[in-house]
Amino acid sequence: MVVQDYVLKESRTTLGRRSTNDIILTDMAVSGEHVAFTYEKKIGIVVVEDLGSTNGTRVNGIKIRRQVLQSGDLLDIGKCRIRFLMSSIAPETGSPNGSFYTEALSVPVPHMLPENDSHEEGPSTSPAAFPHHEEALYSAGAHLRAVKGADEDVMLSKIVTAVGRPGIAVVAFTRRGKGYVVSKVDGVTDAKLNGRALNATEAAVKGGDKIELAGMEYEFLT
Repeated sequence: MVVQDYVLKESRTTLGRRSTNDIILTDMAVSGEHVAFTYEKKIGIVVVEDLGSTNGTRVNGIKIRRQVLQSGDLLDIGKCRIRFLMSSIAPETGSPNGSFYTEALSVPVPHMLPENDSHEEGPSTSPAAFPHHEEALYSAGAHLRAVKGADEDVMLSKIVTAVGRPGIAVVAFTRRGKGYVVSKVDGVTDAKLNGRALNATEAAVKGGDKIELAGMEYEFLT
């Protein structure tokens, strides 16, 4: 059941329990200032960043600190579940005002699904259960294992998954048939595949390949 939709209308939108946030959640498992959503206009992406919350933030079941969002991603914030949806935005010319939303949040239109009320912010909150058809997003498959400098593994659950730090180095993993290709899409520093610099040209990846970018190293696994 969708409880509420929000549209992200600003270049930076904060979410939390305090009244000073742009989006306010009354769930006591949500920190006063929990996350911030930033619209990177140059490359047309939205980044979510955990603001040091007590219970953390999960994207598609994986705890994150800062991550580029893909349309359809599921976020667990406190006891609320949010689906992030994004309409097409043209880099540079696109406007975050009505051009992108979430689900319970909206960058094209999100829906917040609080499971129940809580009266204190405990040390941890387990993500609420959700229907079986959504669990498919978390099934084992192609992913990036954090090797060095990265906080979390990255599941490649979408057709295109962007990884990196905007302005520094961002690469995109794209599903091609039964395999994946990777290319650099943004940033002033090199991104490397097995020690060789990537560029806008797509390169096929296979199990065990190493990807380095923005001070982070990942291993591609299937």
